[in-house]
Amino acid sequence: LLSVGVCGALVVTKGQSSLASPENVQVHVVNTNFTLSWDYRGTEPRVAFSAQFQW
Repeated sequence: LLSVGVCGALVVTKGQSSLASPENVQVHVVNTNFTLSWDYRGTEPRVAFSAQFQW
């Protein structure tokens, strides 16, 4: 069983605007290879997303 959830997060830093959450998150699994893909509609070019896998 693989359960995937996306938490809508709103991040605000001093002097910065709000950052948009990723949309249309998809997980593709082949054996033990997990590949995540998503759409990001924000305008900030230096944004990083992270994911955590728990077995």
